[in-house]
Amino acid sequence: MRVLPVDPVAAVRAYHERTKHRPGAYAPGPGGLDWATQPDAFRRYDGAERIVLPLPDADATPEYDDLHRPGAIPARAIDLESVSAFFFYSLAISAWKSFGGARWALRVNPSSGNLHPTEAYS
Repeated sequence: MRVLPVDPVAAVRAYHERTKHRPGAYAPGPGGLDWATQPDAFRRYDGAERIVLPLPDADATPEYDDLHRPGAIPARAIDLESVSAFFFYSLAISAWKSFGGARWALRVNPSSGNLHPTEAYS
């Protein structure tokens, strides 16, 4: 059987059309979740240094309205505390849920279906 070359852009667009959400309908899914094979909520690498980050100061959390006012939130130096705050507000686990013996993490910015770890590297 002869295999024809595939246009990579056409292949991506065809995949997107088959798998995207649409108004009034979700994207097709697998029909269920395999709870036994979900990934670990935390990515760890043997031999890599683990740095425990401090929790952000709750009193330092900006007011919502300040997020939309240019200059209302002063810039911060890049240090352990500011990196910790960035990770906390963008990648943290916000809650743990469980049902029927399964347990899973909810993230502040979940992935589609929350079935893979959200990763950051520094």
